[in-house]
Amino acid sequence: MIVSKKIILKHQRILSFLYRLFGGNKYTGRRGNYLCLKNAFVRRTVIDIKGKNNRIVINGEITRLKNCRVIVRGSNCTLTIGIGCNLSDVEFYIEDDNSSIEIGDYVTMGASHLAVIEGTNITVGENSLFSSGVVIRSGDSHSIIQDDNGK
Repeated sequence: MIVSKKIILKHQRILSFLYRLFGGNKYTGRRGNYLCLKNAFVRRTVIDIKGKNNRIVINGEITRLKNCRVIVRGSNCTLTIGIGCNLSDVEFYIEDDNSSIEIGDYVTMGASHLAVIEGTNITVGENSLFSSGVVIRSGDSHSIIQDDNGK
């Protein structure tokens, strides 16, 4: 096992490129947005962006995303995933302008759902461990409108 980790670290740039190239990933909406996968191992992951000036930064150093979904519906939004993370079957929904999700270093998540709306943010600290079935939301994903004035 130690030999395998040394080999991966030594050839991380090439291996992560091959993962992204042949890993069954789907990227849409990259125009006018910033997508940086910095040597991350990304497999069967969908990144779908509708909006402008959004930043998706997934840092390398053995960070793995498998069967994840990143959906961005807004502008000036951010998703940052730190080094050494292991994320499997995680959904990230970032809606409305100026919303953000930040995942710290060495976070492990399985089958979780994180959603931010209306310019809010979610921050997960480093060395966190999430069980599957965890849902974290910054709102209920629908607006509340006053009857008398429509605000």
